Amino acid sequence: MEPLSPNSAQIFGWGRQAPTVRLEARAVSSQPAERVFISAIIADAQGRTIDRVSLYDDGTHGDSQAGDMVFTELYTPRSEGVLQVRFKAEWERGGKRLTRFSQSRTFEIVRAPYVRFTNKLAEERPSVGSVTSAQTVLLIGNDEHYKGPLESITLRATCTPSGTAEPPQKLTVQPTVRYRFEKPGEHQLTVQAVMTYKGQQIATEPDTLTVIYNTPPQGLLWAAGIAIIIGLFILPGKRIPVYKHQFLLRNPKYKTQDDLYLAANDQPLEIEKGVTLEYVKGEPEVKLAEGTLTTLSGGELEKGKPLNAGEKYRTPSGKILEFCDTTIDKQKEVALRIVPNTPWKIIALTVGGGLIAYYYILQNQLAQLTNL
Repeated sequence: MEPLSPNSAQIFGWGRQAPTVRLEARAVSSQPAERVFISAIIADAQGRTIDRVSLYDDGTHGDSQAGDMVFTELYTPRSEGVLQVRFKAEWERGGKRLTRFSQSRTFEIVRAPYVRFTNKLAEERPSVGSVTSAQTVLLIGNDEHYKGPLESITLRATCTPSGTAEPPQKLTVQPTVRYRFEKPGEHQLTVQAVMTYKGQQIATEPDTLTVIYNTPPQGLLWAAGIAIIIGLFILPGKRIPVYKHQFLLRNPKYKTQDDLYLAANDQPLEIEKGVTLEYVKGEPEVKLAEGTLTTLSGGELEKGKPLNAGEKYRTPSGKILEFCDTTIDKQKEVALRIVPNTPWKIIALTVGGGLIAYYYILQNQLAQLTNL
């Protein structure tokens, strides 16, 4: 009989669940046997028998091929510690039942920490950004926090199908693993604790989490750009009317009359020496800039006061000035077109800025370091 597994001094890690130990032996005989039975006797470090396990050569129970004289069974230990296994072979030959024992092999079951994602979201596949930090926790036994040394423990982390994982350089009881995704889509995150013990690496059960890497809708940026272009370059800016004023100046002495005009681009209009009218920007008014005028009823117009349309005034020389008409010559923008100085321009730019802000809020919410 040839023992095949476990190897002598092999170490198995007990993480969240007890490990599976492959018990395997090959029946070797120089003479044919009628019936062969192999079992494994499991003992503790003091040699006390704690389990007896039957092995099979029937293609089940972990056996790879039936009838090849290799007997196998998968054994789950009940406790940790140093265990011994000895194989017992029984066979019949010529009506006699023969028994043979193998040499004892020692293997060890060690409690090792395992790692789990903490605070998993209620969603089955939570949405994340291009970079996500997943918080994990080291546990041992029945989901109790691991309190042992950390020097011999490392983390393995992967991200599939496209991405990288960055375990922390300095391990803590609650380490955070940073995941980077190369392109949007569904990704599976894994994390696993590996403990080095007596020169062997013990990898406990990995934990997995499926996430979806999303990006904010690009249409938000397109809509924002269109709104800003409309607000800056298409919608007209604030305009003010440019007025043109018409006056009639009569000279009763010589019975003559002249048509006078005052517009925004004109110089102040001099009626006669010492009497000047001035255009009021953006207003349908003309004011007396210099000199004095009196109404036909005898009232005096003070300097700086506006003239009333349709009213007649007497100049110091006796001429009659009639304010005939005021018309809008054109509309003039008060500033550059890009200046948001109308309600519609302000609304368009506000919408564009709001869409951009909303896009980056979504991006920040997705890309922030989320504790999964």
